[in-house]
Amino acid sequence: MKSDGDQPNGGATAAVAVAPNSASPTSAEAPVFGAPGADAVAQDGLAAGGGDPRGAAAPSPAATGPAVSGGPVQGGPGGGRRHPFICGVVEGFYGRPWTTEQRKDLFAKMQVWGMTSYLYAPKDDCKHRAYWRELYTVEEVEHLQSLVALARACDIDFYYAISPGLDVTYSSAKEAACLKRKLDQVSQLGCRSFALLFDDIEPEMCKQDKEVFQSFAHAQVALTNAVYEHLGQPNFLFCPTQYCSARAVPSVRNSEYLNTIGDKLAPDIHVRKIA
Repeated sequence: MKSDGDQPNGGATAAVAVAPNSASPTSAEAPVFGAPGADAVAQDGLAAGGGDPRGAAAPSPAATGPAVSGGPVQGGPGGGRRHPFICGVVEGFYGRPWTTEQRKDLFAKMQVWGMTSYLYAPKDDCKHRAYWRELYTVEEVEHLQSLVALARACDIDFYYAISPGLDVTYSSAKEAACLKRKLDQVSQLGCRSFALLFDDIEPEMCKQDKEVFQSFAHAQVALTNAVYEHLGQPNFLFCPTQYCSARAVPSVRNSEYLNTIGDKLAPDIHVRKIA
């Protein structure tokens, strides 16, 4: 789920992108669906959040083009497993997050557009990313709880996303406990869908992790699967570090990292690809 404007070299249309902005959501075209691409990483589609990580204002949340690919890492044609198509909006941009009123307006429009999922991942919610270990305050809890309720009232799945990859120690039981405690707090607000995002980080492990895990991908998979099981196997999304073909090394098809994710991640966790 990328928000810096990078575009992959390949990938096919699965949904119209709705690029969030600090301005109020505006009208958009109806969602457009297309065929899966040959090099797709993800099974399901989720519209991408927009924005500029260098501090410029995020673009208007009108439908601006193709977003997410629909091919599988796990399952799909030849793999035997098909997951429901997911279509929605990622609030994942850099800059001032939307207000409650702006999100309420967005949820109402999403109903009209036929979108069913909203992913909460504003980069400037410091407790989503930079200070991911810290629990939300009473005031922040009330705010999140109101968002979950607003989404539910509009028949929208509210996905709470967290991005611990900047400084997490994957092999640390204490770090895993912090992550589980944080997501337990959000779960108590009525949230039933979650995401772990590992985009926009360096593909490196600390010395402690290198002594435990075979690779960076194995480290991410171990933590993600543990959190997924702890939460009772809810609706769950995973954004890999190599999230599009432009960042896959050497390519989507031949990436050791992506193949490890596909082989080792729990089969009902959906892998995202922003195209």
